[in-house]
Amino acid sequence: MEPPEPTAAAFSTADVEKPVATSRRRPGLFAIWIMSSVVLFAMIGLWSLATPLYAGPDEGVQVIRAVSLLRGELAGPAAPGKSLPVVAARVPRPYAEAVALPRCFMFRPWRSAGCAPRFPSGGGGLVSTTTYVGHYPPLYYALVGTPSYFLPPVQAVLAMRMLSDLVSAAALGLAFAIAGTWSSSVLLPAGLAVSVTPMAIFLGGMVNPSGMEISLAVLCWTAALVVATVPDRAPPVGLLRVLGVAASLLAVTRFASPLWVACVGLVLLALTPPARLAALARSRPAIRWAAAVIGAASACAVWDVATRAFLVTPAGPKATGSTAHVVELTAVYVASLAEEVVGVLGWLDTRAPFAVYVAWIAVAVAIVAAGAALGSKRGRTVLVGLVLAGLTIPTAMVASHARQQGLWLLQGRDVLPLLVGLPLTAAVVAGQKHRRLSSVLGSVAVGAVWACLLVFFAEALRRYTVGVNGPLDPLVRVTGGWTPPLGAATLLFSFTLADGAYLALGLALTRAAYRPAAAAERRLDDDPDGPGAGPDAPTPHSPAADAASPSEGWQYGGGAVSRPGGRGLGGVRRMSAPG
Repeated sequence: MEPPEPTAAAFSTADVEKPVATSRRRPGLFAIWIMSSVVLFAMIGLWSLATPLYAGPDEGVQVIRAVSLLRGELAGPAAPGKSLPVVAARVPRPYAEAVALPRCFMFRPWRSAGCAPRFPSGGGGLVSTTTYVGHYPPLYYALVGTPSYFLPPVQAVLAMRMLSDLVSAAALGLAFAIAGTWSSSVLLPAGLAVSVTPMAIFLGGMVNPSGMEISLAVLCWTAALVVATVPDRAPPVGLLRVLGVAASLLAVTRFASPLWVACVGLVLLALTPPARLAALARSRPAIRWAAAVIGAASACAVWDVATRAFLVTPAGPKATGSTAHVVELTAVYVASLAEEVVGVLGWLDTRAPFAVYVAWIAVAVAIVAAGAALGSKRGRTVLVGLVLAGLTIPTAMVASHARQQGLWLLQGRDVLPLLVGLPLTAAVVAGQKHRRLSSVLGSVAVGAVWACLLVFFAEALRRYTVGVNGPLDPLVRVTGGWTPPLGAATLLFSFTLADGAYLALGLALTRAAYRPAAAAERRLDDDPDGPGAGPDAPTPHSPAADAASPSEGWQYGGGAVSRPGGRGLGGVRRMSAPG
């Protein structure tokens, strides 16, 4: 039997708006954020070092966009003899010449990266070149382009990658911190681990706004789902702040980002109980952040229209025939992107062993099935809607341009900001039911992610050092092979350690959420702005608590709590009275 939804009396604007002083600060959200970010920064950075310069998708033209933006070109002028999206850019000569670096091994996975020439050196003045991302929204490029001002070209590109790594790791780490502090879903840590696919980790360390977009999308989905389902009370101001900042940044990252923000918002509205929605609608912080997000999305939409940033270079065969036939061809192509969503790295030429794709997709399907089986009617309806959106939106995006620009306009990474919401929503929808089963599934999922990441990293390292037809051992040196910075052995050993720490983090968060006392104690006073904190807050042994909760036991998400106290991953937590 599902617990009844809170009534309007359970929420008030004051619950959302009024900060109450805490008796003491506990190492909850911030501690988990730092730990998660450090682990993810190491994993993303090591994968970046294991990938040759400009072996990331479109990395050469992305670097040109960042370098030219920092030299005053907000949106490049039309290139002579070219049509949009190709535009002109002026950059130092080494950046223009370096675009040709990966040509000897891109799309040729049997060749190692050892065939590539050295990165061009020297200074000199600015030269004219072209880029087909010159009208993309400027935020990401402004963040990562600064090193090109004061570092030599090779070091500048490496620094750009590290800045991308830092941004992605911070966003993903905060998502894990929210799962470990503000959520009581046993499956959410596993849902996060599954949503952070090898493609997301790889792109996080490349000079490409897709990495930042995917990472911010994971954070947005996590924060929005916790806002919608946090039990018994209105969400704290701190959580609303995280959601507002993340959604505002996401909205201006890439040309399609406002669409993904809208999808997150629709799911938030659909999952949030009416009483909580009414309280949020009266909350000044919620209104301010909603206005900020709408303003950012509107600004990006205006930019897209003004600069025609939505135009992409033609790719693949152009569709012909009836509309039904075009839609059919498009749907088949979109279904084939499942492999890319997990990870087809580099210039779509670096694949994992087939078992990795099978295991990753199987775990994701298991989490979605658990959400459908254990969730409420509202939750199941949202899940079905999200599955349909994941199929229809990419199909519509490709079909609308398939006749003029070809069928291959969309890649798996382009729709990942939408699809990461599926396992996350399923994990939250599953809630507190069958906690032991959810804990087992979550632990298995985290373990599968750990194994898949390690196998994929070793295979990607082998692809670039010796080629896919080379020795199975990526540490073997061959004539004409590529030697990554720090050496292949050091990178593989370091990634094994970082991946092990990632496994420990996921298992610790799952275990902390599983323990009944930890679930009951999911108090929102880790945020100094959150309600219900402080020495006067009711506790399970106080008269105020007894008056606040007339039913037998303390209720949390519909379950009675028999033991207060205890200790979670983020420190001691006490539970507050409902409402």
